[in-house]
Amino acid sequence: MKGPRLIALPLVLTFFLFLLIILVILSLVIGSVFRALGFSPLATIAIFFFSLLGSTVNIPIYTKKLKRPISMNRPRSMLGLLYTGMSDKTITKTTVAVNLGGAVIPMLVSFYLIFTNLELWTQFLIGILVVSAVSYRFSKILPGVGITLPLFIPPIIAAVIAVLLPGEPNTIIAFVSGVSGVLVGADILNLVKAEKLGSRTLSIGGAGTFDGIFLTGIVSVLLAALG
Repeated sequence: MKGPRLIALPLVLTFFLFLLIILVILSLVIGSVFRALGFSPLATIAIFFFSLLGSTVNIPIYTKKLKRPISMNRPRSMLGLLYTGMSDKTITKTTVAVNLGGAVIPMLVSFYLIFTNLELWTQFLIGILVVSAVSYRFSKILPGVGITLPLFIPPIIAAVIAVLLPGEPNTIIAFVSGVSGVLVGADILNLVKAEKLGSRTLSIGGAGTFDGIFLTGIVSVLLAALG
């Protein structure tokens, strides 16, 4: 009995150490991004903390009744153990929600940047329209999974737009274009296809803090700064 415990303990410690290192690196990267956007260290910590905490909160917006029930086969489970057998579940409605950490907070940051840099409204408009169009073009509906979008396409487009368009700082243009463009193009414009998802809940920004919307803003700023 002692042998397996001696072997398992270092593995567990290594795993948690790895997670801690990843969290530290992410916090440093996100901190540098929000400082580049003009936020103070205290504001950066607050945004990071509330985004992380808010990633567990989905705010229901409305419920849509499906035109016809959808039957989904899901793995049966008992006491957390998965079995090979499948169980049928019939879905009659889909609830559309918005994730606090993955969508609401990034958009609040975008609104703040827009209203404090109104002289860049033309750049914001062009960036949002282009990224929205690209996001809608490359987004796909996967039944039972959700809306998928290639990770690096929106931030690359947002960064290129921010570098090519006149106006400074281009990091702000990149963040607003990336976050707003993905929200509109990948999520909002696809809400009409919610019935095809075969899911009881569709959460905008739903994977949490490091979902496509939030991550797009971070990567967009990093790429624009390098450009």
